[in-house]
Amino acid sequence: MNVEDNQIGDESQSQLLGSTLALGSEVEQLVVKFLSSLGVVQQDHAQLLMFSMSVRCLNFFRAIQYLSQEQLAQPVAACVRSLLEQRWVFEAVAHEPTREEALRRLAEHEERNRKQGLDNLRKLGQDGRDQRITDESLAEVEAGIDSERRAYHSQKKWAELAKRESEYLTTYAVLCDQLHPSLRAVEKHFLFDAGGRVQSVTAKADVHALPLHMTQACEVMIDVIAACPESWLTEDMVSQATALRQRLCELWERLPDPLFHSR
Repeated sequence: MNVEDNQIGDESQSQLLGSTLALGSEVEQLVVKFLSSLGVVQQDHAQLLMFSMSVRCLNFFRAIQYLSQEQLAQPVAACVRSLLEQRWVFEAVAHEPTREEALRRLAEHEERNRKQGLDNLRKLGQDGRDQRITDESLAEVEAGIDSERRAYHSQKKWAELAKRESEYLTTYAVLCDQLHPSLRAVEKHFLFDAGGRVQSVTAKADVHALPLHMTQACEVMIDVIAACPESWLTEDMVSQATALRQRLCELWERLPDPLFHSR
């Protein structure tokens, strides 16, 4: 059985991917220019958090660009899904009406994760974990956990807070379906001969989804700029972001049915 690493897809698909990558490059340049121009007030913790989250979104976006160039569609889907999650939290923090609730959720989730980690280490017992992690050291860490501010907040809850529930039920669900280790996902690596027999296995499955994923990622990054405080946005920045969004809408019209990629 051969493992192939060749490019899959017709010329029109290749051109479409090239167009989305070119747009992605311009989106990245605009985001870098935007973030580099900001003067965030050190004492404003909410603004510092938003700035850091913007940079985090940019890092995921750059990973999507690189993986798309390498035609690794399934890892791209994983990064797009993570980018959506980042954007939901960012928008919830950025919007004044939901900011207090978002900050509370972040704190509660952090405390919950710390407590969950402690519980997991205790379940392992001293013989099952690093010998340097003693019961005494775990007790010291637990003493610093705020038990009153501890709760689990699912991605669905974050999507709802960011007013992105429809995105959670559609785009996000399709991305999750692509990533789970299902038979359907594994079968996409098979290449068949004319008789329907498996001829080889490709390392680059789902490449037809790449233009869609790249376009989704571009949209998220433009949305991140749009969600920033008005004091961060200049007229020129808004104009450039608007122009890129218009080109993005034109690219959307050229894309195939996104539900095709979930089948």
